[in-house]
Amino acid sequence: MADQLNKKELLRSVQQILQSRGESLEGFPPTEGPFLMKSYKDRGFAIWGERLSSYNDILVNLLRYRPIADRWSEKTLDDRLGRWIADLLFMERELTAAELKENIDELLRELEEAEVREETYYFVIENLHLKDGLEIGRVKLQPLQEGKYAELSEAIAAIVDRNPHYSENQKRQQKEHFLSLLQRGFEPRNLPETVAEVCLSLPDHNKGHEIALVKVNEVLHVLRFLGRFIYSPRQRVDIGLRGDISRALRIHFSVAPDLSIFHMKGERVGPHYPYELYNEHLEHLQRIGLSKIGNILLKEPNQRSPLERRLVNSIVWISKATQDPFDEDKFLSLCISMESLLCRDEKEAVAKTMAERLAFLLSTDPEKRRNIYKKGRKIYNIRSRLAHEGKPEKDEDVSNHLPYASHYAEASTLNLLQLMTEKEWTTFEQFAEWIEELKFGSKIEEEPSTNSPSAIIS
Repeated sequence: MADQLNKKELLRSVQQILQSRGESLEGFPPTEGPFLMKSYKDRGFAIWGERLSSYNDILVNLLRYRPIADRWSEKTLDDRLGRWIADLLFMERELTAAELKENIDELLRELEEAEVREETYYFVIENLHLKDGLEIGRVKLQPLQEGKYAELSEAIAAIVDRNPHYSENQKRQQKEHFLSLLQRGFEPRNLPETVAEVCLSLPDHNKGHEIALVKVNEVLHVLRFLGRFIYSPRQRVDIGLRGDISRALRIHFSVAPDLSIFHMKGERVGPHYPYELYNEHLEHLQRIGLSKIGNILLKEPNQRSPLERRLVNSIVWISKATQDPFDEDKFLSLCISMESLLCRDEKEAVAKTMAERLAFLLSTDPEKRRNIYKKGRKIYNIRSRLAHEGKPEKDEDVSNHLPYASHYAEASTLNLLQLMTEKEWTTFEQFAEWIEELKFGSKIEEEPSTNSPSAIIS
């Protein structure tokens, strides 16, 4: 993402598009190869070849420019750019380079200074059961009840009624249409459900939806991660946006060719239990670090410290491991979590570095550190065999070491969260230096105590 925009490059790309105005307005796209057609009320155009490449270059450059990319979605920006190009193509005469520069500056000002509008974005989360409201980062969570559905229905009806361009019949049709969609998306169903709300101020509702969805998914990842300290994996507790979770009875059926016998086997898929967040659960999660993680999520991703970004990334991969159906996929996700959290770059010997940092991060006892180091090396070796050869050296390697990988990933994430909060670390280098001081015996404060309910596996 850039804070500066190359206007000379923009000008060249626009000039390239405008070079063959007649062909863009009256010509037909080629039968082979990519092309772009834009059609508006009273005008339209088609471009292909080098002009299409120039159009895409403009769009990519705008999306890389932070003051615009932070406010506009690709979909909306593509539409605005297409309309602007159409206006230029339909002008009665060709513009000079100076006039084109003025037009480009005006477009950029409109995009950068467009008036913002506050909107609240709503998402339904399945299988999450709350008794009261909860805030994590910028996301408000509330139980989905009939009252919320009625509140949103009234809001939609009021907005449609205030539209001066609709006749009474059109208003009735619009309300029926939108309320039918709302009913399908927000009416409470059999699974416990929660509504997530994110309030944002932006000029583009499409961009707002993108950002809100990212924030809600971050909260889902955090809850799946912390759920590991409330529920056993065998309980199969999962949460997701409506439609992500399916709970059903899967039937497997077999019949002998001579019709002498048949077999039927039932298998329940989906979560077995709801993810309940009552006061006793929340108190436990607060002790582990829910508030600390929530404070990180309050920040926009580009405002988080390098260490905070690593921590969130580690949580995301642990969350993905909880959803992976196969042990091999879980194992790889957990290894990615540890690698991304504990290793600096490709120049480091990853297996040795990851194992050492795990050992010093998870224990102060020399013997336990040695055991964690050995297990850490073995975990990374299994990961390498899976990634490069598709299978471990022994069939039982993954199942035997998956509990260690799971615990090490979770405990290292929580311990680093505790350390970076206590010591006010912001960079990975501060953590790496702390490990080096521990390794070589420099005088250093004791490691922080962790509130993880699990004992260190060694």
